[in-house]
Amino acid sequence: MLSKLKSQKEEFRRQKSLAISKKLFCLKEFKKAKKILLYMGKYYEVDTAPIIEEALKIKKRVFLPVTDIIGKKLMIS
Repeated sequence: MLSKLKSQKEEFRRQKSLAISKKLFCLKEFKKAKKILLYMGKYYEVDTAPIIEEALKIKKRVFLPVTDIIGKKLMIS
């Protein structure tokens, strides 16, 4: 699965990321939410940066997971 993701063309990933963003912004749950948990996608994953930027622009509190590799913990920041 990972190799398939990494082999996708940038334009395909950009189009899919945009489609996901548009669907998310239309959801009543997203509109109602005051806080949202997202992740920063890697170069081969969904580009979540525009989602994060828009959420902050419309005054939502955005939380991201942070990995503590040494302590082997996942924290929310």
